[in-house]
This record gives sequence, structure tokens and C-alpha cells, in this order.
Amino acid sequence: MIKNITGAVLSLAIATAPLSVAVQAETGKAGKLARSAKKTQPAKQILRKGFRGGIFDQPVYNPATRSYFELATVKGRGYRPDFNWEEARAAARQRVWRGVHGHLAIVKSRQVHDFLRYTFRSSRSAWIGLRYMCAFNTLIWVNGDIQKRSGFSYWASEWYQGTLSRANDQPPCRGAGWYWPVYYENVSKGFRWVAKGKEKKFVAYFVEYNTGKR
Repeated sequence: MIKNITGAVLSLAIATAPLSVAVQAETGKAGKLARSAKKTQPAKQILRKGFRGGIFDQPVYNPATRSYFELATVKGRGYRPDFNWEEARAAARQRVWRGVHGHLAIVKSRQVHDFLRYTFRSSRSAWIGLRYMCAFNTLIWVNGDIQKRSGFSYWASEWYQGTLSRANDQPPCRGAGWYWPVYYENVSKGFRWVAKGKEKKFVAYFVEYNTGKR
């Protein structure tokens, strides 16, 4: 069974100004700093009808990855689980933030995992950009990278639906074209990875925008 590996330090530099420019700092510069600080405030909590907490449909910047993450939801289709993994992947690609198209989130470190958990505090299960491909007996991210057994993971104790062949550590498949997409359980259930059949549907999915800057 895939094992967990647990693995940002923020620093703040304060510069001092000469007394001769104190008045200037109190006027023009102070106003500029105030506006800048306002822009970097944490995203406010957005409560949509049918949801009981969490930040939804609001990208938030992660300095460690230099990308934005968003807990996106299915819009205009009611408030029932409505996207399978393929639909969520397509929807993520259509979303744009700061001129960059998104993709289902890639979670390769404990830092990113903790960022998603404690920033968004999702009350809903949500897809991520990982799936188990039966044809290759391999977990693959949406960018084509292979999820290594030695890499970070955060699996639930029972991450499959049905029975697991412990002889080869492979979930049951219905053919070479079958795959098992992965999602995060909601926070109340531990925010762990779970894999389900590709027909499974959820209303939420994590999107990442690789902007390279804020």
C-alpha cells in the first residue's frame, strides 16, 4: 500500500527610513503600502447556498509553488454531485486566472497538502489531478508525471472501493482503459486521498494556476 511521507518558512524584513522622508512615508507611501497590504489579505470565506463553510471559487496564492490554487465548484447545475473526474479536468482547463489556464491540482508535497487543507477547509470532497491507470498499474498526474511510491501521499486507510488485490497492490480494474481517479475527502473526514471508479461524481475540484508570480 502506498505510504505517507510527511515532510514554508515565511520571513518578514522591515526597512527603516530617514527622518527626512517620514512625512512622505506618512502620505503617499503609506497609502501605497496600505493598498498593497489590502491586496495580500487572505481570501474571504465564500459561502454558497448548499455549502457550510470553506473558501469556494476564489483563487489563493501559494508562494512556495508560485501558483494559485482554487477550490472550484460546479456552477449552474444545482448543488448535487455533478462532475466526474474527466468533466472536472475539462472544467479546470477552461478556467482562467491572471491570463493562465488552470489544471486539476498537483499535490506532491506536504506543504501543498497543508496549504489546501488549512486555506480552503473544504466541507466537500474534491477532485485532484491524479488517477491510477489500470493499463500501466501506475498513478499518473495530469501533467504526465508519475506518482512515485517514495513521493508524498496522504491516502485514507481504505482508499479504494471494492476489493484490493494485496498480492500486487493493484485496485480492481474493468479493462485496460479503466482508471481510478483520486479525490480529497472533506476536512471533517480527515482530508485524505481516496480513489473511486471513474463514474463517481462530486461538486468540487481543486484547480491550480501556474502563474509563476502573484
